Amino acid sequence: MLYVDVIGAHEYDRPAYPIRHALAGVLPDGSSVELIWEVSHDYPSRTRSWRTVVQRNGERYDQTSFSYLLRHEELADLESAGFYSVARRAVDAEHNYDVFVGFKAHERGPSATGKTGADNRAWPSTRAALDGPLKRTDG
Repeated sequence: MLYVDVIGAHEYDRPAYPIRHALAGVLPDGSSVELIWEVSHDYPSRTRSWRTVVQRNGERYDQTSFSYLLRHEELADLESAGFYSVARRAVDAEHNYDVFVGFKAHERGPSATGKTGADNRAWPSTRAALDGPLKRTDG
């Protein structure tokens, strides 16, 4: 099974960047905290960047990360790589990314269970479990 979470569709082709979200709150110890999250797309270089700025007790932490700018349409090409049933799935509590799940039959070599060939294609129970929305199980 392949699990890919990619950029949420709401981020693409906006009239202006960065997309900016600001949050503020009080931690259990009574200290205040502010969070700024900024996302930008650089289409010519196919780069997505996201910047996280946290300010707490007068200290500022600033980090910028980068990734490849993958469009949802590009996921369709996974079928040419041998994956099947590639589809977008709903995941509870996931608001920033879109999740795609696909499957690939293993043709060679033993699996973790020692099975080979067609026996390695025994995914029906996994596929049936993913017919509906995915649920977070880590709290």
